[in-house]
Amino acid sequence: MYLIPLQSNKTAFRTAHPGFTVPLYCTSTGRVLLAFCPKEEAKDIIENSDRQKHTPFTITDVDLIMR
Repeated sequence: MYLIPLQSNKTAFRTAHPGFTVPLYCTSTGRVLLAFCPKEEAKDIIENSDRQKHTPFTITDVDLIMR
């Protein structure tokens, strides 16, 4: 969840305002958080996420995300 809006030159999440949420599997910050979770916990979070493409480059395959 975004707490403070930050300026970026990326347009993927233009509507990022306080309270806006994005899934962990498709953001760099989310992937860092998942990387420091126990492997089974991270996999469980990813498997139970509604994995939709937010950009043409979004990876939704659980095994690819886990790599």
